Parts: sequence; structure tokens; C-alpha cells
Amino acid sequence: MNFKILVADDEYYARKALVMMLEKSELPISVNGVIEFLQENEADIIITDIRMPNTDGLELAKYVQEHMPKCSVVIETGYEDFQYARNALRYHVKEYLTKPINESELIKCIKDIL
Repeated sequence: MNFKILVADDEYYARKALVMMLEKSELPISVNGVIEFLQENEADIIITDIRMPNTDGLELAKYVQEHMPKCSVVIETGYEDFQYARNALRYHVKEYLTKPINESELIKCIKDIL
């Protein structure tokens, strides 16, 4: 079985780095990098930046909780703000990772969710 992971980050290089780490992990996953994917498909895991220009990770986590309850959300951020983390818990976010993302921490997080 292949699990679908969606990566949403407005920073091009951060997004590319996450996708590269996941693709070389040899986990049974396929990685998609566009938010529009959600409109017509579902994902098993969404990794999202907490703050982006058009939307934010908390809004996305709330949407996922309401419309895709089987999907897990992982938030990644450059901000170590406790209020963000507390709000993330409200939407059942599985993990809260701080940037720069540590590859082994990311892979462990995905393995724990799978």
C-alpha cells in the first residue's frame, strides 16, 4: 500500500527539501506538493507550514479535521510560539516540527503516523 503525503510550504527550497527527504526515505509513500490536490483527492498525511501568504497551517488543519478526519497533519514552522502549538493541538495535529527540519526527526514522525 502506498500512502499519500501532501507537502504545503510557500518557501520553495523548504518544500523541495522536505520532498527530497521523504522521497529518499524508502517509505511506502507518494509525495504531492500542491494544495489544489485536496479539492479532488485525499491524502493520508499533510505536512504544512504554519504561516503562508494565502492560507495558514492551522486553517488547513481545521479543514482537514472537519472534512478528512482520517488524514494526519504535521505542522512545520520557523516559529517556536507556544500559542501556535496550542492551537495546533485543538485541530488534532500529530506533530509540530521546527525549521530547519531534521531529516531523521521527519522520517521518525512519518513512520510513527504510518
